[in-house]
Amino acid sequence: MIKIKKYIFLFYKGMVVHNVMYLNVPSVNRNTKVTITGVDLFKISDIIYNIILNEFPQVKLLYNYFIAISTTLSKAKLLITWFTPSELGITQNYNKENSKSILFKTYKKY
Repeated sequence: MIKIKKYIFLFYKGMVVHNVMYLNVPSVNRNTKVTITGVDLFKISDIIYNIILNEFPQVKLLYNYFIAISTTLSKAKLLITWFTPSELGITQNYNKENSKSILFKTYKKY
């Protein structure tokens, strides 16, 4: 399954320069493209997310419903599969994993 970041990167013909991801996205003028970074994309999605939840309270109820479903499925240790409007299937695992780390110290005697 293609990860969302990789899918967006391929869809918008992205490029990486000095470990910075750039995307060529459509502009208001259909004949031109605008280049944005991954950070720009995250900020735009954050702004849209906050506007939608503030302007449309019913969407927030739907959002909370989906969060409750994902919490329930997570407790049951079940995967969540959903499809984007472009029919990209995404399967996510919301199970929390507990990991233990062990620190090894080595000493040298001189």
